Amino acid sequence: MAFWRPGMDCWLSAQVGPTPRNAQDLTYHDGWFCAVDSDDGLVSYKPEIGPDGSSLTIRHHDYKLDGHRTQAALGEIVSRYLLPSASGADLLMVKRYVAPAKGGTWKFQVYRLQEGQPASWGLYQMTGQVLFVGRACSKAFDMGHAGSPGYIYFLDDVYPGGPHSVLQQNEYPCADTGGWRYSVPGEIEDCLPWAPPSDTSPCIWYHH
Repeated sequence: MAFWRPGMDCWLSAQVGPTPRNAQDLTYHDGWFCAVDSDDGLVSYKPEIGPDGSSLTIRHHDYKLDGHRTQAALGEIVSRYLLPSASGADLLMVKRYVAPAKGGTWKFQVYRLQEGQPASWGLYQMTGQVLFVGRACSKAFDMGHAGSPGYIYFLDDVYPGGPHSVLQQNEYPCADTGGWRYSVPGEIEDCLPWAPPSDTSPCIWYHH
């Protein structure tokens, strides 16, 4: 991850720590840019403008997280998304399980970052919210009914090589899309329009 602001001659790379990791997703929450990796690890960065008004320094926090490290089944892909909750109070991680043998996406799990010593990912009761998950464009909305079961809409943006392989795709499928209801965890709904593969870019959400 790198940062830049007007007046700087070049981008400023953020600290990566002793072991470089491939981020699966990133988001902005409570003044920090947050990235999650394939081991559920979380790193946060906060750019701060120097006293001269033009220089930039990057604060860095590497969370030491306990629990909920998922081992994928044979042939299964576990993909992660980060986003703030609808209220903005919580940082959420959504795990998406994709099994080609089962026809694609078959379940989700939602976690909340629990601050503490150590910090951890705790299961999140996602009621009264609808989540749109996608690479660096996920968004949560309040449904206006606190007791309503949560719902997740998802796009076809999971590839065998991981998020870093997106630019190496010859075409981008648009088949594994739909919705998942928190109260019916084993059911995926085909609720989005079907589209042929794209030869230019993967699907993204456009919020306006």
